[in-house]
Amino acid sequence: MAQAFTAGVPVDWSAYLGPRTTTPAPLPTYAFQRERHWLDPVDAPADAEGLGLKAVGHPILGASLGLATRDEYVLTSRVSLRTHPWLADHVVLGATLLPGTAFVELCARAGDQVGAPAWRT
Repeated sequence: MAQAFTAGVPVDWSAYLGPRTTTPAPLPTYAFQRERHWLDPVDAPADAEGLGLKAVGHPILGASLGLATRDEYVLTSRVSLRTHPWLADHVVLGATLLPGTAFVELCARAGDQVGAPAWRT
């Protein structure tokens, strides 16, 4: 039915789908007609503990969450130029990169979180 409709064949949709019980949402008729249908982003930090997470007090890592069904953890954070301005010193070909030492630090902190021994200097 859809292929016939897109090919220009008139289709009686009510015969195929039954009577309409809702009204269609109005859509822009022009591709560049700007009307936002999304919520505005909130630029406020979320409290980790208020979200059910455990704040870890780490400069890069934000929070952790122990899984209920297994002895595993989820470690999470948000890293951006706004929250970590030192990232501006790590730009390569116009792209901001997280330095390799930060990844090493995150892995070491993850080991600390789960009680795994880690080698540190």
